[in-house]
Parts: sequence; structure tokens; C-alpha cells
Amino acid sequence: MPQQTDAVDEVYLDCNALAAGEDYMEVGLMEISPDNRWLAYGVDKSGDELYEIRFRDLTTGRDLPYTVPKASYSGAWSADSTAFYYVKEDRTRRPHAVYRHRIGTSWRSDRCVYREQDAAFYVDVGTSQDGELIFFTSESKTTTECSYCFSADKEPKPRVVRKRVAGVRYYPDHFHGQLIVRCNRIHQNFALMYGPLTEEGGL
Repeated sequence: MPQQTDAVDEVYLDCNALAAGEDYMEVGLMEISPDNRWLAYGVDKSGDELYEIRFRDLTTGRDLPYTVPKASYSGAWSADSTAFYYVKEDRTRRPHAVYRHRIGTSWRSDRCVYREQDAAFYVDVGTSQDGELIFFTSESKTTTECSYCFSADKEPKPRVVRKRVAGVRYYPDHFHGQLIVRCNRIHQNFALMYGPLTEEGGL
């Protein structure tokens, strides 16, 4: 018999309430901060797939009185839960740059920490499974290049995991100081590689 508990479900975000009175509403990214205090979530009310990022204080259930406008679909928290990384698009609607937002400050002061110059590549940002790294992924239809910084970095300077090679796609993760990478360089259906994380990056 399953053990009964007195736990009560807690609603962090009521999407139906958000959509009330709107002709269109989509919730994009939803990321809870490492300290479980903040929920970053993206709202699109026009269908253009540009999101207004809001920050909800889960201790009060209230959103901060400002938003980050016109962001793309991915994001990642810093280790101390004081900063949020998000992606911006260029004039062609290509996700091309990652910005770092300090909670409680204006988005106008956000700093670009990673930018992709090649128009064939789009950018994504995310956190490793262990929460220690922030990955910046540039990807085309056939090729990837990933960089990283530590999620605890106050002044992040991304390092390249492995420089891009045409036709090679790879997707890294991190665990106990080791990079664990799925890569199609050895086998077209991907193989698993691993190696130590170094000061210079690389694998």
C-alpha cells in the first residue's frame, strides 16, 4: 500500500489564469533557481515566439515589478541564484547572443557574455545536469560548437569545449569534474566520450 502523506500540491504558475482575457498566450521557458526562491518564466502574448521573461518570488507568489523583453526560448540560472542567462535574437530573428541579467536590476544593464557571429548558427543556453556549468551551444544543421563557464562565475568568460568542425555535432554534460559528451565524430549515430575538465576547456 502506498504511504499516505499530508503533502499539499502547490501551484507555482497558473497558466490558465495568465491566459485569461488574452487572444493568445504561450508560456515558454520555466526555470526554478538553485535556491528554490525564484521562477523565471517566459510569456508570449502575440505568437511571434519572442518572450517576456518574468521573475516570480516563490516565497510570496508575486512577480518582480519589471520584465526582460524580447527574449528567446532558453535560459539558465547562476549557482547563487542572483543572475539569469537568456538568449536574444538578431534582426533576422536568429538566436545569436546570451546575456546575463542580475535579479533586481534593469535589463538595459544586462551584459552580453556570448555572441555567435556566423549567420548559419543559432545559440542556446542551459545548465549542466549537476548545476556546475553553464553551456553556450552554437548549432547549425550539421555542426555544433559548445562553450562553458562555471555557474558560480561572477565575471563569466566562456571557454570552448571543442572547436567546431564541419559535420561534427556534440553535446556535453558535466559530472564530478568530468565532461561527458555525445558526439558523432567516431560514429554517425553518436558515441559517448569523457575526459577531465581543464582550465583551457577542450576535450
